[in-house]
Amino acid sequence: MLKKCTLLAVALAMVSGLLSCGPGPERRTRASISGTYVNRDNPDEYLELRGDGTFYLKEIGGGSVGGWDIKGNVLTLSFPLGHAARGKVEGDTIVDEEGKIWKSQEVVKEVPVEKVVKETVVEKEVIKPAPIPPVADGVVMVDKLNVRTGPDTSFEPVGRLAQGTEIEITGRTEKGDWLQILYEREKRWVAAAYVELNLAPEEIPVIPERELPTKAGLTPLPKPTPTPRPARRQAILNLPGGEPPTLDPSLSQDTTSTRYIVEIFSGLVTLDQELNVVPDIAESWDVSEEGTVYTFHLREDVQFHDGKPVTADNFKYAIERACDPETGSVVADTYLGDIVGAKAKLRGQADEVKGVEVLDDHTLRITIDAPKPHFLAKLTHSIAFALDQENVERGGRTWTDHPNGTGPFRLAEYRLGERIVLERNPHYYREPKPQLERVVFILAGGSAMTMYENGELDAVPVGLTDIGRAADPANPLNKELTIAPTLATFYVGFNVTQPPFDDVRVRQAFNHALDRQRIVDVIYKKTVSVAWTIVPPGMPGYDNSGLEPLEFDLDKAKELIAESKYGHVSNFPEITLYTTGAGGATSRVIEAIVGMYEQNLGIRIGIEQTDWATFLLKISRPENPYQMYSLGWITDYPDPQSFLDVLFHSESLDNHMGYSNPEVDRLLEEARTEQDHDKRMALYRQAEQMILNDAAWVPLYYDVKYWLTKPYVKGMTYPPMIIPHLQYVSISK
Repeated sequence: MLKKCTLLAVALAMVSGLLSCGPGPERRTRASISGTYVNRDNPDEYLELRGDGTFYLKEIGGGSVGGWDIKGNVLTLSFPLGHAARGKVEGDTIVDEEGKIWKSQEVVKEVPVEKVVKETVVEKEVIKPAPIPPVADGVVMVDKLNVRTGPDTSFEPVGRLAQGTEIEITGRTEKGDWLQILYEREKRWVAAAYVELNLAPEEIPVIPERELPTKAGLTPLPKPTPTPRPARRQAILNLPGGEPPTLDPSLSQDTTSTRYIVEIFSGLVTLDQELNVVPDIAESWDVSEEGTVYTFHLREDVQFHDGKPVTADNFKYAIERACDPETGSVVADTYLGDIVGAKAKLRGQADEVKGVEVLDDHTLRITIDAPKPHFLAKLTHSIAFALDQENVERGGRTWTDHPNGTGPFRLAEYRLGERIVLERNPHYYREPKPQLERVVFILAGGSAMTMYENGELDAVPVGLTDIGRAADPANPLNKELTIAPTLATFYVGFNVTQPPFDDVRVRQAFNHALDRQRIVDVIYKKTVSVAWTIVPPGMPGYDNSGLEPLEFDLDKAKELIAESKYGHVSNFPEITLYTTGAGGATSRVIEAIVGMYEQNLGIRIGIEQTDWATFLLKISRPENPYQMYSLGWITDYPDPQSFLDVLFHSESLDNHMGYSNPEVDRLLEEARTEQDHDKRMALYRQAEQMILNDAAWVPLYYDVKYWLTKPYVKGMTYPPMIIPHLQYVSISK
């Protein structure tokens, strides 16, 4: 599965460049870096660092103010809500956490930022300073505001502020009700501020339109409709989240989407916390003597979220929909192609998938083309999850806005760019029943680490900027740290159909010329380990530790290039490395890779960034246009077949390299049906060694998760791959 947290995440490292050497960074002071810095890629955005320790940040959609400080060459911006952002100062340049580059420059200011409006948003008898010391004071300046009130994460709209209004932030508390200020940025509402209300939750009135004050520029929303306030929920888990490309189980091909899908939907079988295939909606199954016919016996107590019973027809519909060419699933062939008739349906040659038969409401028979030990594990993929046909077809293209699933949680709310809320499914059938009432994924709001330390998030991944203090046994955070290896490998891939990577000796040279250990030591601060193989260590039942990798050997690299049909790097065509990103500064690891190839081989490589959705679309085409690219792959089921066969068989749709080796194909095909486990694993090791020698990849590192979890969160685990796990979590305060 394509891993969304691509190599750009290392921009958070904020460390010195890999190739630099010499004295450490110059000691900075406020006086030495005060001034105005303009976004190199968008001159309309600028950052003013004032000598008094305050700043003004002008971005698209508005501006904000706060305090700033400098320690060493690390700049910290503190926002009014207590959130912080960090950047590295290099000469007259600042590189921020998002990879943006800000250059020192004088600009004409568009807003008189010295003006502070003391008038509050609503009448003063309703709002007052927080009864505890405020986290931060200041003024939030925005272009457009939406004002909402309500307890916890549930808010009701009460009015809208006029353009250009300034709002004084007086403080905040950890409990109680709030006036939430949202500002619109690129058509997404993002939380900007909270102001405490001086009333108990049950006393807060729904403000009628005629009572909305206007003296601070507040004008009513059109025809506001009062709605009952929900009861306060205690078992609420707050987590950082990402914007999913899809919530359709048939279309998901990335970890961000799958993280939500596995909690909302479910299938015939699933993986437990130890990665064993266990019954899910199917309480049992029989396998024919020849190993090609699976008869699943479904539980009779399973319901969709709306209470509708689940039958075998829901699985036949889901599989045939995924194999319908009009659905456009790029993963159906990979995960369902073993089923008799699936490929014919995918190619438009059949109206149904012949190998899926409904025997009665609770009995489903699936016939595959050959006995394959890994087939059951494939059915844990979301593409085989049960679907409510009426829900899908009535909703059309937007049916996932209100999905009717069978998982432990249902989708209660999805506010684009703001939050995703999952709610406990009262009809859930398996043990343990979910104990959380809600899981709130925050999609925006500032530094996740700061939000965790402020009590706004209950668990958070640790970036390289904070890993030092989290790993320090003397730091209180250390007791909350979990380190969890994953079954994921990050790599640089080569399109072997495009020069110069159509010559295996060039690809081997690129492997030998990259000092991966140095990248891991310097950029990743030894938080991950070098990937010397394709399949990561820890794959159940598979040991590839004895394989011979293409290690760093610069002399060998130069020798191979000289032996290639190109003879010398001067005969190479232009080379471009494609990666994901929004067009800002390139990540440190990409810069290090490109810089190392230039230093070691004299090759200048261009970099082209593409947004994640476009990147997925292009790389999934039959003819991948990318010459060289950076990506990650995390297993979808615990079997080496999910790496080696899925990614490197010449006929696999997930083979983005155009790689083809008939002997590798033969080994992989033999392993598919080999019933003896040891012989099967030996076939995979033989194939993997050949793939390493053919150098279609430069494996970079095996991913490792570093998470902080609050002590009151019980049962939270961080599995090595994406599986449903929130039903095991509880809150104990």
